[in-house]
Amino acid sequence: MRGLYSMVIKIISSFKEFILSFESEVEFIKIHEQILEALTDDSNTKGVYYEHENTSKFFPALFLKSTVVEIDKGDNKVMPIVS
Repeated sequence: MRGLYSMVIKIISSFKEFILSFESEVEFIKIHEQILEALTDDSNTKGVYYEHENTSKFFPALFLKSTVVEIDKGDNKVMPIVS
């Protein structure tokens, strides 16, 4: 399902799965860092803003803390981040 994109982050909630795909490693790292920052934000004011092909999505910290985040950077699949 990855298609042309080798780097994928899946945000899996109880009602929907969001697939964030990246062509650029710089963008992938930027979003990954935003996710980690949001998950560790005690004030729950952070979030992740993802733009791709004329669409955008915002994932607030409280939402991310109730999801499972899977990170797949091509051949090196990383264990899920369970929030």
